[in-house]
Amino acid sequence: MQQGHIRTVHAVMMGSDISIKSRDADAETLKKALQLVHHYEKKLSANNSDSQLMKINQMAGKAPVSVSEDLFELITIAKEASLMPGSLFNFAIGPLVKLWKIGFSGHTIPNEKIIQETLLRCLPSEVLLDFSERTVYLQQIGMEIDLGAIAKGYIADMVRAYLVSQSVNSALIDLGGNIHSLSQCEPLLAYNESITELSHNQASLINPKCAKETQYVHSLNWSVGIKTPFCENNKFLGILNIENESVVTTGIYERFFIKNNHHYHHVLNTLTGYPHDNDLVSVTVISKRSTEGEIWSTLLYGLGLEKGLEAVKNNSAIEAIFITRKNEVVISDKMKVCFELLDQHYTLL
Repeated sequence: MQQGHIRTVHAVMMGSDISIKSRDADAETLKKALQLVHHYEKKLSANNSDSQLMKINQMAGKAPVSVSEDLFELITIAKEASLMPGSLFNFAIGPLVKLWKIGFSGHTIPNEKIIQETLLRCLPSEVLLDFSERTVYLQQIGMEIDLGAIAKGYIADMVRAYLVSQSVNSALIDLGGNIHSLSQCEPLLAYNESITELSHNQASLINPKCAKETQYVHSLNWSVGIKTPFCENNKFLGILNIENESVVTTGIYERFFIKNNHHYHHVLNTLTGYPHDNDLVSVTVISKRSTEGEIWSTLLYGLGLEKGLEAVKNNSAIEAIFITRKNEVVISDKMKVCFELLDQHYTLL
């Protein structure tokens, strides 16, 4: 491993700035990792006319569509999450997302009757999976699968698995705010990377834990910055230290519009047809698998603070950081989550 150096590759994909950083991977390995992101983006995008997912949506109410093994796996995971008792995750939310258009030039509130009619085409139970033929069939014309709430997590898991297969020991994968890490403990001359070089994404690389030039550390952990909600100057709420973990945030401060003094954001509730309305601004989930983090960040945001904390307590695979509308930061377990608050406008509870 080359001490004191971090190699980075960048690209713009999935509507975001993508970066993969590593302390020991060579340039060719990182290039192939970036190509893997592009491969899955084309396969999983609902906006790519050539993707299998687009074909599934186009054939809704007409015929089953045969898909690749990895797409079938992801859709299976998404359906299972959508059908959990009381689940607020819904991979059949596509028609509702298109109706509101929040984040895609949508600044108007849809008609109530149209919202209710649209919800009838957002039923995850009406997505039929044939495991023997590996086909997907949407029972109603106008139904659409939207994997936007899970695809980045799946891609991050796949990229990390690839890097592990190439014997990479240390890496940070940033898929536009969806973070995954690869760490291995051994001495390393730490590299101090300037915070001013960070992108505007809600979470991105700051510097290795305890990074000071010319000092050795015994951990190849990574630290990521959690963005202060509704802040335009790239200010960070705090620093989260992770080791072989994923960090995924669901928040309401990047895609929204204001109408009649009401905040309408993109995290939609398919029980009501409207954006979730609760005491939270965001939920950040820390987990070993990024796919799981994606699902749970959506679920926990929909539950609100009290029920969300209870759900985390009953799931040993995740931890979470909740940010409330009262500028409170609530951590599920302070003994397990290494978080340092930076923004003094917030209170750590």
